[in-house]
Amino acid sequence: MKVCTRGALVALLAAMVITAIAGTPPVAQADCLPPPSGLVSWYAGDGNPYDLVGANHALAHGALVYVPGVVGTAFGFDGTSAYLDVLDSDDLDFSPTENFTIAGWMLFHAGSAPTQFIIDKRQLIGPSAARGYALVLMNGRIMFQMNDDSGSTNFTGGGPDLRDDVFHFVAVTIERQSPTGGSIRVDGAEVLNFDPTVRPGDLSNASSLRIGRYIFDSVASYFLSGDVDELDFYSRALTANELDALRAAVPLGKCRPAFFFGEDVNQTDLPPSPPDDPTRPAELPNCRVAQSAFLSALGTARYTNGFEELAPNSSVSTLAFGPATATVVGGLFVRDVPTGTFDGTYPTEGNRFGLQFGNGTSFTLAFSSPQRALGFMGTDIGDGGTQLLLTFHRVDGTSVNIATPNSVGTPSAFPNISGSALFFGTLDPDHPFTSVTFTNPRASLDGFGFDEIVVQPANGTSDVAVIPVRAGVLRQNAPNPFNPRTTIAFDLPSSSHVTVAIFDVAGRRVCTLVDELRSAGRHSVVWNGTDDEGRLLSSGVYFCRMATGSFRESRRMTLLK
Repeated sequence: MKVCTRGALVALLAAMVITAIAGTPPVAQADCLPPPSGLVSWYAGDGNPYDLVGANHALAHGALVYVPGVVGTAFGFDGTSAYLDVLDSDDLDFSPTENFTIAGWMLFHAGSAPTQFIIDKRQLIGPSAARGYALVLMNGRIMFQMNDDSGSTNFTGGGPDLRDDVFHFVAVTIERQSPTGGSIRVDGAEVLNFDPTVRPGDLSNASSLRIGRYIFDSVASYFLSGDVDELDFYSRALTANELDALRAAVPLGKCRPAFFFGEDVNQTDLPPSPPDDPTRPAELPNCRVAQSAFLSALGTARYTNGFEELAPNSSVSTLAFGPATATVVGGLFVRDVPTGTFDGTYPTEGNRFGLQFGNGTSFTLAFSSPQRALGFMGTDIGDGGTQLLLTFHRVDGTSVNIATPNSVGTPSAFPNISGSALFFGTLDPDHPFTSVTFTNPRASLDGFGFDEIVVQPANGTSDVAVIPVRAGVLRQNAPNPFNPRTTIAFDLPSSSHVTVAIFDVAGRRVCTLVDELRSAGRHSVVWNGTDDEGRLLSSGVYFCRMATGSFRESRRMTLLK
């Protein structure tokens, strides 16, 4: 069977160059890029405003949306109301001796305003003086502003007008004490080298960081009209080679911990909960499938606590996981429901609802020994649903944040209805963690419940010396819906022949993306909405089907124009 023809591949590459990446196109990586050292805040724009590596989470304002980006989805700013607000943090302040880098993919709409603030972290310290820094699009060129107690300097790069509706990779690197230590780079080329020592003072201030808006709102309002993807802050000046590697890290981007996610939507709060709703959208992964894949990846060297020995309605201070214990820091109590969400529906230890904590609160499990995997069943309680944020504090002193993904971005739609159940698991053998913080940022609902927390110790045992990838998994494409480019990822437990093909709603094969032998591990392929002959298909629903050996799986996708 043929793979998409050379014409289709040429069209795909052309679309990537024309619609996604300007300048000399980077060579796409076959795998993700380990994040460079010094990464202190990472705003990926993948459906939420969280910082993926630190605690500097953003709050979204106005008509902020999530749109197709270079890596997954991106933040979409409307130029009139949308912006992100990040509380003041030492991570985002820079003293006279601190070097730093700001980098990300940025798209600016054609015909948009001459002055647009991309980033603004400045504070007024006098009638006409400020302290801090700002990244601005000025007449279509990148400008970086530094403000210390002695004054303000604008450093404006050259090159063409970037207001062209095309993603550009923009980076600013600062070595504070070098007269040539300032650099603005666009699409791999340096458009300005400058002397940052002309502003040698402290840039630190008590102001919040705003992304997409001018901070001095009482003076004027300058909003960003465009998209921002993979926005990073580093505590050092990255080299040109490191920036080139970041730019080339498409479509997978920087490496994220592997996670397993499944969801089933129930239509009532009242027990006993029904089985999987047959009207559940096809694109929603299934809880039991995700749980089975996660447990299979762990093997037998794992420990589960079903909470059956705990007294109903009691608070929880410690939990046992085999030879390890977890100290509970924060409010967590036992909820006893004779027939609850997971009774008879999921493979749990019993019929107890498990643990619960309130919305707008958090708790931490601090383990007595390092762990490398964590999983749990869960459900929202109340009318509206929830989205958990999990922060993993690693042995090496770093941390990473993972938000349980929503199936769609609209808060009122799936999965955000009462009784929505989920499974979440993550496996990160290269970065064992010592504690996990669970945060439910939504304060208007009743809480979140858990059953069946599973962990795996970092030392493992002989039967899991090598952790297999999830057995035969076709992941949901991202972004979805898309126009016209989307990334399809899949996992293979062993080296095998695999086909990945696209079908229309009538069941006709329109394009074959993969038809070859692939090694064990995670793979991805990009589809740009064309058929085998390179012709752009019409808007509508399509199905991606993966086949390898006896394994078959399909995902529903929506192409929008």
